[in-house]
Amino acid sequence: MTDAPLNNPVSSVGGQARPASISDADLIRAAGLIPVRVKTLFLEGREAEAVGIILDQLARRPGNVALTITAAMLIAHHTVRYDTALTLLREALAQVPDTVQAQQTYAYTLICAGQLAEGSERFGALLSRYPAQRVSLMEHLSAALLQAGLLEEARQVLEGAIADRCTSAALLSNMGCALTYLNRSTDSLPYYEAALRMAPGNKRMQASYGCALLKAGQLGRGWALHAQKPDGLHAEAWFRKLPSLTPQTDVRGRTVLLYHDHGLGDTLQFVRFVNGLVEKGALITLAVPATLQRLIARSFPAVTVVDIASIAVRAQFGGGFDYADLIMNLPYVLRAERCEASVLAPTMPYLVADEAAVAAWDARLPAGRPRIGLVWAGECRQSARGTAMDDRRSTTLEAMAPIIEARPDATFISLQYGKKREEIAQCGYPLIDPMDQIRSMDDTAALVKNLDLLITVDSSPAHLAGGLACPVWLMSRQDACWRWLDSGETTAWYPTMRLFRAKERSFVPMIGDVAAALAAAPHFLP
Repeated sequence: MTDAPLNNPVSSVGGQARPASISDADLIRAAGLIPVRVKTLFLEGREAEAVGIILDQLARRPGNVALTITAAMLIAHHTVRYDTALTLLREALAQVPDTVQAQQTYAYTLICAGQLAEGSERFGALLSRYPAQRVSLMEHLSAALLQAGLLEEARQVLEGAIADRCTSAALLSNMGCALTYLNRSTDSLPYYEAALRMAPGNKRMQASYGCALLKAGQLGRGWALHAQKPDGLHAEAWFRKLPSLTPQTDVRGRTVLLYHDHGLGDTLQFVRFVNGLVEKGALITLAVPATLQRLIARSFPAVTVVDIASIAVRAQFGGGFDYADLIMNLPYVLRAERCEASVLAPTMPYLVADEAAVAAWDARLPAGRPRIGLVWAGECRQSARGTAMDDRRSTTLEAMAPIIEARPDATFISLQYGKKREEIAQCGYPLIDPMDQIRSMDDTAALVKNLDLLITVDSSPAHLAGGLACPVWLMSRQDACWRWLDSGETTAWYPTMRLFRAKERSFVPMIGDVAAALAAAPHFLP
């Protein structure tokens, strides 16, 4: 075990008595010392800046134990800088070893950092020593197990606690989360509903409940809650103050700003609904990342498409919009409430690649067919939740070897981006890597149009291929994203997509299934 004290007695340092504990009131006061903008930075994914501000506040107030604990809690829950959080907690616990908040955060962080045995042992000791704090301790234990991807373990812990009448809104919500992750979304709904009866104003629980409803196929109620979720990337942008859309909004003749607020894949998926608002007479401006601008402008000529970075400067646009809303909220506004292709994918393809670029790629790539694209990892993120999801949805090129070996007649082309591209140099396979020539998603679209099949993890290239109506096989992580529902090999979102589902944390068995299907496939459409 590490050297953080668990049952050490109170002592004194420098002739001054150490406080026996830190109260909730102390932590509340300490939280007030953290600048408000830190929360916004975390929401916007700017973790490095947020942590820098937190550590600066600590440096300005040396010896403030409550602030040290508060800082560690923020860092542990919002980032993967677990070593930093553990160091701060050890410093605090050396001064106030009998502080439950610090002890449970220390145990939580150990499990998140992969030290399951020690973290679990500490939680066991804390439950024995502080029986009055059982609810809080079980909340932290279950949250840590969920964060670490130990889904069945979390469910069992929560089931035991709830059966023993140890319950709270957070515990009930965590149970709903565990069941949703285990692809038992319908079973999760009563737990979320019970949690929201206890905490009716909790936005995060409402958002989680909304995702569970969507994954259970109850789109109408799910979209309504999804539209109320907490602010994301542009929490303080000027356009967030404009009225948002509802299904009852009359948009005829109105100017509407629709903006990107999550991943590239989310925008690629939901931009399909833009024409529905155009048909209602709205005057649409789409604000998207620069990498999407050309592709979306070509695909939706009836709307104005701008770079989201430029529209953040209000003076350039003068705020001349009647409404502003997330692109992801369009299915709520347009009442897309049935899991049917006629509702979710009425027009396919809805993305249009550049024909000249498609022809150029065709001439550039080897003539050998089939051409099969590979993506084995998602984008690397900094937040604790985002990093954990990236780990669960990603694999390695080495693990993809059975897929490559299944079709010796194929030309395999990497569409992998980011740090994971480095694995190509060591793979030992004749894998073509053209990504140095890719400057935008528009370039990627032209490349995808030259593939006979794209095999990918759950990342933006899957949505790109689906929107282009190209054959795509998606390898879904064990805790499948809500958009793929709990089961099934096909999806109403993309008629040309086939789903492969991991039944455990490891991708290895699923990759074997993909390789077997690839070896036997006369064609690649579902």
